[in-house]
This record gives sequence, structure tokens and C-alpha cells, in this order.
Amino acid sequence: MKGRAAAGRGRLLPGLAAFTTVLGVVACGGERPTSPGTGGSADVAAVEVTTSDGAVRDTLTALEATVHLEATARDAAGDPIPGASIEWTSSDQAVATVDDEGTATAVGNGLADVTATAGEASGSLSLAVEQSVATVTVSPTSAMLTAIGDTQRFAVDAADANDHPVEGVGILWQTSDPAVAVVDTAGLVEARAPGEATITAAAQGVPGHADLTVAPEGTRLVFDLQPPDGSLDEPIGPVRVAVEDALGNRIAVNGLTVDLELRTNPSGAALSGGASATTSGGVAEYTGLAVDGWGRGYTLEASAAGLDTAVSAPFDVELVFAQVDAGRSITCGVTPNAELLCWGDSRAVGAGPVTPFGSPLPVPIRVSAPASGPVAWKLVAAGNAFACGVTAGGDAFCWGDNGNGQLGTGTTGPEPVPEPEPVVGLP
Repeated sequence: MKGRAAAGRGRLLPGLAAFTTVLGVVACGGERPTSPGTGGSADVAAVEVTTSDGAVRDTLTALEATVHLEATARDAAGDPIPGASIEWTSSDQAVATVDDEGTATAVGNGLADVTATAGEASGSLSLAVEQSVATVTVSPTSAMLTAIGDTQRFAVDAADANDHPVEGVGILWQTSDPAVAVVDTAGLVEARAPGEATITAAAQGVPGHADLTVAPEGTRLVFDLQPPDGSLDEPIGPVRVAVEDALGNRIAVNGLTVDLELRTNPSGAALSGGASATTSGGVAEYTGLAVDGWGRGYTLEASAAGLDTAVSAPFDVELVFAQVDAGRSITCGVTPNAELLCWGDSRAVGAGPVTPFGSPLPVPIRVSAPASGPVAWKLVAAGNAFACGVTAGGDAFCWGDNGNGQLGTGTTGPEPVPEPEPVVGLP
């Protein structure tokens, strides 16, 4: 860029100029007169370029920063020549430009010579543009991680004093608490434990900060201890359900109610024995669960407010007998928990009028409680389409075919007795 500063001197009429020159000769006693160009560019032997404080080189540390340069034209004797016409130029306008008044402006990082020319003489000042970091901004300015092991990428902007980006500057990342979160050389932060930390990025010693909070939140339930295979009406467990965050870390929440129910239920059974529990340290434990139906492939579903549900691994409930007796068309057995089941001829299973009555029943079914109320069965005996059972209290009941009065109920008849009736006449 070029500029020209006006000399700032008035013009003399030609006749007056000659007269002035003659007077000069007379007054000086015959000294050599100056040339008609005195005070103009033709008299300049050298040009000196400095900053306002006299420096012969300068450095600008921000784009659009300016510095005013001064050019002094000197004659052969080294004396200043006031009002000399100055033309300003820059050797690299991609680094710095200069206007007619000698004000240089930083454009890009690099080195440029700013030259002032007067006539055939010129002088230069070496001007460096080296951006330095004035501010560092970390974004986002704050972040929250809700899972241990979760990550957050932070970005950094380094700028000079005029808010222009400073490219290619090295960034040093730090965390105030490595136990809470760590940060790598690229600004990737990983949560390590609940708490708070300050993430700092420094460029050329200038820091910028961001606040980080690690507050793990439970998002889902998982079966920490799966239900084992079990026996009918016997306790299943223990079973444990845990609260986890999105990355599978245990969340030590207390007092959260977690409910269980049968998800896959091959026999239409009911779940009993305390299917609701509250968490302690993020875990709910169940020790008295029982399923009142037998079958294979049961599953449990755990649910809690605001969390994803969990489904257990499949488990089986086996039918176990303490005593079994088989007759001609019916078989019955007593379980360890004093229940009585029969299967075979549906007229003799003792479970009421099974539909269709008289058809084969290939799976065990519970014998109905006597009219007097529930009992604990101890023994059973199966006959030809009838059966009898003895309770833990010594009472006897029979059901099924009674054509010959074999039930001992004091009656006979062609129709089977569908439910247990007490044997009469016993002491």
C-alpha cells in the first residue's frame, strides 16, 4: 500500500525565488547558494523510520492493532528536512498495511518492512505481527455427566486482544479433581466419581475454565441376583434387583420402591411372599418369594417409578411330592408343604366338577379344601376312580366314585363325589 504525505511548504513566485537566492549569496559573503529544490525530495539523502518512541522495529500482538510510524528525511549533513514529501509502502500487505499518514495496521501473522520514500532516498522499519493470546474461552461453560464413565468433549477458543482467533496455539488441559473427572490432551473429559471439578484450558499461560458436575442418575433396573429354580410354594431366592445408570454403573440410591411380578407365567400362577421391596445402597432384596404354580420358563419383571424395567432370566418351578399313591385310574400326591394334588380320571381328582367331567386330566390339580375349611394334608391313598386323604390332624376325607359306599361318607350313589367329604363314624 502506498501513501504520500504533503511537504507542507508554500510555493514562491519564480522572480521572488531568484531574488531570495541572490540575497542569500550577498548575506553569506559569497557562499555557494542552495539549489532551487531546498526543502524538497531532491535534497533528501536519507530517510529514518521509527515508532513514536524512537524504536526501529516493532511487534503487533493482535490483528487490527495499529502503530503510527514517523519518517524523518535528512540531507547529506544528517539534518532533518522539514516538509519532505513521504511515500509509504508495505513489503507484505498480507501481514501489514500502511496509510498515507504512516499508520500501520496488522493483517496477518508474519514479518513486513514498512518503507518511507522521499525522492531517491528511503528508510524502512521491520514490523512483526505475532498474535498473542489475550482470552481463552472453554465451551460449554458448564456440563453435567449422569453416568460414571460418561464423557464430555470441551472445545476451546483462544483469541487476541481484538478478539481474533489465534490459530495453532498449544492448549494445556487440566482438571481440578482427577478423582471426579479426568481430561485428555484433546479436551475429552471422563466422569470417575460423583462430585464437582473445574476443567481448565490454558493457551500461552492464559486460562479459561468450565464447570463440571458428575451426578450419576439411575436409568434402569437390573437383576443383580437371578431367581433360581425352585419347588412349588417353596421360597424362591434370594433375588436382588439393582439400580444402574445408562452405562451400567451401580447407583447407590436408598428408599426406592421396586415391585416384582410374574412376566412369563406358563401356569397362571400367583407370586407371593413380599414382591415389593425398597432399595438400600441401590439394591432391593427379596427373600420370601413363592410361586403357587409349577411349570418351566417363568420370568420376573422388576419395575420402579422413572426407571426402565428389568426382566429376569427364565426359571422353573418343580412339583415335588413327599408321598404319592397310584390307583387304577387316578394318582394323587402330597407335597412337602401339605398340599394334595391328583390327576387322571377327572371324576376322582377331588377338585370339584372339572369340565368336561369324566375326561382324562393329564396334569396335577389341587384337591379342593373340605367344606369345613382348609386343611394340611399328610397322607393320600388312591383307589379305582376314588381317593382318600388324611390330614395332619388325623381327619379323613374321601372323594370320587361312591357306587359301593367306598368313600365312607354314610351314603352311596351312582354319581361321583367331586370334592372331599369327611369319613363318618370314626372315633
